[in-house]
Amino acid sequence: MRMNYDNEGNGGGEISLVRILQAFRRYPYLLLSLMVLAVAVAAVVAYLRPVQYVASITLPPFSGAAAYKWALQSDAVREKVANQLGLSQQYGVSTPVARRMLAANVQVRGDSTVQIYVKDRNPELAARIAEMYLDAASTELRNMRLTPESRILGVLEARHRSAQAAAAKLRISDPAMQQILDTIPGPEIERAASSARMQAVLAEQALSLSLQDTINSPGILLSAPMPDVRRDESELAYAGRSALSASQAQALEQLKGYHYWTAMVAALDDRLAQLNKEAEPIRSLRAVTSDRPVPPSRLRLMVLAGAFGILLAVAAVVALDILRRSR
Repeated sequence: MRMNYDNEGNGGGEISLVRILQAFRRYPYLLLSLMVLAVAVAAVVAYLRPVQYVASITLPPFSGAAAYKWALQSDAVREKVANQLGLSQQYGVSTPVARRMLAANVQVRGDSTVQIYVKDRNPELAARIAEMYLDAASTELRNMRLTPESRILGVLEARHRSAQAAAAKLRISDPAMQQILDTIPGPEIERAASSARMQAVLAEQALSLSLQDTINSPGILLSAPMPDVRRDESELAYAGRSALSASQAQALEQLKGYHYWTAMVAALDDRLAQLNKEAEPIRSLRAVTSDRPVPPSRLRLMVLAGAFGILLAVAAVVALDILRRSR
């Protein structure tokens, strides 16, 4: 092993491992002093360093575990949590620095069973950070539609908005419309409204089942048709026998459309509430904090300090040998 160096005295040269060992024999106390000094400094730092508590959340195995792990390690989630904690304002640093500060105390482990570990001097704060991470990851996944459940929710929410808009367009509260409806026998109105509501419930169930069946096909999900009012042959025959005028038939059809879309909105409300409730167990998991604080790894710190002391001693010996040779 040889180490090259240049100096003004001899214009260049080289120093071998044997020469370094010989230099150590000349300065035996240098190596020992630097090692002892480095280990002593490391020991003081280790014992003065405050202990930390660990808060953890363990996600049960489920289909979206890989997506959650990705989200928990993403910059978007770290930035959101850092902003919620106000790290940039508190320490006067930029957002990327705040993200790195946060990531230094947060670990995400596991594959099928994802675990979040947070270290902090304050056990309550550690638990709160872990829960904020989980909440931010859940929101990120839902917004990006990365889990099967979030994709279904996204499609159903879009259909819900469409159904609300369709119901709003059918103004059965118009006085002229009400006058026409008042001329239609009550049983016919009740039959039409009941039929429309039943069709809406069946259409919503068919839509939800189709979304479940095509959960791994985002293109099909996005193009899933919005069920519309369908009138079978018996209804057409009934309408023909009812001897309604053209204005009455139009008003009755508008009434059916209104009840259909109103029932569709109600059915989608129930379905969305059910899906959100099913997703809640993951989002509502609470952190578990260790009863005892976790001390810093003093032994590892002192071993690293000893190795650093040896490297520092080698550098000092090389410098002293170069000075001695240059004289």
